[in-house]
Amino acid sequence: VVIIIIIIIRHMFGLNHNVFDNVHYIENNVVLFPVGQNVVIYDIDSKNQRFILPEEEKDGQTDPDSVITAVTVSPSKRHVAVAWSGTTNAKILVYDIRTLKLRATLINPEVSSTAYMSLRFSPDSKYLLSMGGAPDFILTTWHWEVKKLLQSESINAKSTTTPRMQCSFSPFDPTILVLTGYKLINFFKLNVDFKLQHIETKGKVTENYLCHEWISANKLVVGTESGKVVLFDSFALLKTLSITSDGAGVNCIKVCSRDKSFLVGTASGKIEVMQRLHKDGDLANDYKKDKEFVVQDQNAGVNALAVSISGDKTCIALDNSQLFLLSHFNADVLNPREMKFTPVGELAHHGPIWDLDICQRKPLIVTCGKDRSIRVWDYITKTLENLKFFQEEPLSVAFHPSGFHLVIGFPDKLRFFNILMDDIRGVKDFPLRGVKEVRFSNGGNLFAAAHNSTIHVFETYTCKQRPDLSLQYHNGRVASIFWTEDDQAICSTGADGAVYLGRLGSSTTRINEIQRKSCRFTCALSSFDQKMYVVGKGNKILEVSVDGTVEEIDGKKPLTQIAIGHKPQRCFFAADKMGGVWSY
Repeated sequence: VVIIIIIIIRHMFGLNHNVFDNVHYIENNVVLFPVGQNVVIYDIDSKNQRFILPEEEKDGQTDPDSVITAVTVSPSKRHVAVAWSGTTNAKILVYDIRTLKLRATLINPEVSSTAYMSLRFSPDSKYLLSMGGAPDFILTTWHWEVKKLLQSESINAKSTTTPRMQCSFSPFDPTILVLTGYKLINFFKLNVDFKLQHIETKGKVTENYLCHEWISANKLVVGTESGKVVLFDSFALLKTLSITSDGAGVNCIKVCSRDKSFLVGTASGKIEVMQRLHKDGDLANDYKKDKEFVVQDQNAGVNALAVSISGDKTCIALDNSQLFLLSHFNADVLNPREMKFTPVGELAHHGPIWDLDICQRKPLIVTCGKDRSIRVWDYITKTLENLKFFQEEPLSVAFHPSGFHLVIGFPDKLRFFNILMDDIRGVKDFPLRGVKEVRFSNGGNLFAAAHNSTIHVFETYTCKQRPDLSLQYHNGRVASIFWTEDDQAICSTGADGAVYLGRLGSSTTRINEIQRKSCRFTCALSSFDQKMYVVGKGNKILEVSVDGTVEEIDGKKPLTQIAIGHKPQRCFFAADKMGGVWSY
């Protein structure tokens, strides 16, 4: 009997904050945003998600070095364009939002840049404008439905360490294009034969322009790195409308109402409201800074703004990977100090996640990350149950089978915690520094922590260390710990290229072992028949029998982690460096 296992993504937590203009409304309560190498379509009310997954290569795997660099949604809300970086040429993929099917793949062979920095659809959604990065900075117009390149022109732009460029069609005249960037603002006229005609920009351009937004047929508001919001009228620099209160750069601007009032998002995390005073007044002299808001408890800059289709709320993307909602009604009637922003989804990690563990008896997962936080997630209700920040960065974490306890490794100590309704409370500290591997036993009465080359064992309910159960096999740092099903033995591997299966407290006799000093194994486990399985040697899975026989299984990809099911252990999984999961 052949068992076919299919892994289906149910939910994603997080936000890719490295993508410029990274949140878009596609329905009144549905937003689209990138998460890692994926694009998520999220229903705010039901918390349901749909996914646009990365394109697979010919071998069925995705390119681990390819990342999303830009995302834009068509004005019709029917299509989304996603720009992917590449080792040779960047590419743009256009998807149907309703069916999630790929509609077009756009590659410009003239672009030597490996990434696109900005994308924007035309007002009728038929054309797509793209801006490539260094070294050639090529601006391209596509008739994307027929996969045709209409025009391509190199822009004289200065390369910076963190270039931020934005291109767009005028929503009032689709033949007018604009490009802003580092000491750069260019206007273009798109002729009938789709050739660009440069329009002279009047006024001295000395600022680093970070973003822009059209407010009328001839007027464009532009945000600068120095915190200014300036107005261009008929392709000429007219005046400075406002300056941010703290001088922080303007990262995004978004028109938020029919009277052309707009929001300004700053690098210091402030959202400023530029209110239009008179509906019939001259736009150039009719704006006043009305209010200023700061998202509570978030020390992060505003990365993007998206106004809902009904115009009654704005979705705010911060550069610490969080999304929040701002109600325009509350913004109108409440004092800025009383404003409460609603999280979109759950508060996710900002930065790498170092470790995670799954609770055996509850639908819970615990994660620890570089942002110095521990987060407990419920993967059924898709909610964040507990969140706690620490002064030190947690390096490893283990979840007790009951779901009531955690053991966390820190640079200066190992700590035992109880999980309460609204807190994660410390109980006991152990003087073990830099523990990067810790695991509870299957029964939960013991836990093991790897400190350098020694595996220390502790009693869970008394927090008493058991030196008589410790294991000292390795000559280098221990990389992984695996408890056998009866909790009588531990399988471990380390930097010394050795893998051992030994009974607790017996550091001299081993049930099974293998030594490959030239290898740096990353993960090892043992089956009920005392065979060991280990990965870290390229594409191979090593199966080590008790009699010393070693069989190599071709994993097809460089493998990093493995897992095995409970008895009768018919399921075996391996993870590769490209993010793929293989079942055997």
